Amino acid sequence: MIPEDLQQALRSCPVAKRNFEAFNNSTKKTLLTWIGSARRNVTREKRIQKVVGAAAEDRNPLSR
Repeated sequence: MIPEDLQQALRSCPVAKRNFEAFNNSTKKTLLTWIGSARRNVTREKRIQKVVGAAAEDRNPLSR
């Protein structure tokens, strides 16, 4: 299940939403775990923006 704050961010960028949905389940789970593990709201927001920005470019933000 995708958290509401990530859903809102993805809705603001249809390309990112489409690309995020195309990620395989393992990648999505890893990204959701990474976002969910943030201890501070500021960190969580930065991670969400990083995921949305990378998804807009059709890349995984955690890959090297």
